[in-house]
Amino acid sequence: MQTSTIVNITQKTAPNFYDILKNEIKHIFGRSISTSKDCIDLADDIYNKTCFKVNPNTLRRFFGLVKAEYNPGKATIKILCAYCGHDSVEELLKYGKRNDEDTNIIKSSFLRYIYSMFRNLPVDAGNETFNSFLQVTINYLNQNTGVAELFQEAIFKARKGLDVYFEKFINIDHLNSYYGNGLMLYIKEARMPEQRTFAYSLLTLRYWLVDDHKMIAESFNKILHFDNKKNPAVSAWYYSAALLHSNVFNLSSKSILNQANAAHLFFKNACSPIEENFAFIFCRALILTGHFEHALYYIRYLEAIFDIPVNSKQCSPYQTLLLFKAIALSRTKKIKEAIDLFNKTKPGAFSFLTKKTDTVLYLTFSAYVGLTTTKCDNELNALTGTLKYTGLRKINSW
Repeated sequence: MQTSTIVNITQKTAPNFYDILKNEIKHIFGRSISTSKDCIDLADDIYNKTCFKVNPNTLRRFFGLVKAEYNPGKATIKILCAYCGHDSVEELLKYGKRNDEDTNIIKSSFLRYIYSMFRNLPVDAGNETFNSFLQVTINYLNQNTGVAELFQEAIFKARKGLDVYFEKFINIDHLNSYYGNGLMLYIKEARMPEQRTFAYSLLTLRYWLVDDHKMIAESFNKILHFDNKKNPAVSAWYYSAALLHSNVFNLSSKSILNQANAAHLFFKNACSPIEENFAFIFCRALILTGHFEHALYYIRYLEAIFDIPVNSKQCSPYQTLLLFKAIALSRTKKIKEAIDLFNKTKPGAFSFLTKKTDTVLYLTFSAYVGLTTTKCDNELNALTGTLKYTGLRKINSW
């Protein structure tokens, strides 16, 4: 029975099936597979997610990087389907052939299901079940933004909507779409000054990414006075917004950097349980605005306090930190060290909340140090266009 399925795919539906599978893999991986290094990284990501190995050379043939006389074998197809979250070839084909009516019914039912789960699952700092559920939910919403808008409208008045969904799962990749739109709902329910500071700081980042100077000013100017020594994450987002605002309007950043450093030292000396969040969040703004020496200071601080065992180096914060450090080193004339770090970076392991944005930074770095190809350039342009983050094109000018 299994054999006939593969034969049918090969002889009758192969082009459509393989296109569906390649698109699914691209979405899960976060970018196109256009180089041998991409295939190596993808093989690592497949192993991390499925515990099965696929030879990078097999992937090179599958994605047309080298000539292939035969299609992938049954075992490889099964692993690739599993990587995309499907239990079988039949399930993937069915998924790809749904008509609009079927899809709308499924979306409506699923919306009711995830809303019920969101409202009823208990939440605490160590609840891995809820965190895993929300990650799967957000991955689904990323592919179904119409459902995402409805989901946000349903949950934004719930305490979990504010405290968990919006504040703990900050979706940078969709800051210019449904998540950013949802922040407007968040602001309506925000009661505390730091909540409004958090939201308007993120909106400042949103408009910096899309290069909208008018809205940058409007969002930043709505940030009222707040206690910058109360919450490390909110404080970091505020100073990030201030840095982005000064960058666009050519204002001095010296006082912002000094104040941010003072706030960081305060949280460090106070032994805040999440004080490392400040450094990690602020690093992104420092990289985006060309403050590379300052970025290295915070990166080295994070490296010193994080005890990262070998088996956890695939985790997304570590991979993003590697990328930030590679970028900062390359701009401080340490090119060889930067390239060595870049070659260790696994973009497939970037966070599901920042994967596309971090991949743009990854490809931009590749172009800066001369490691790019025409396919990589095309992928960079396509990804930047999809996100509409035209502001990221300024990075290579710093």
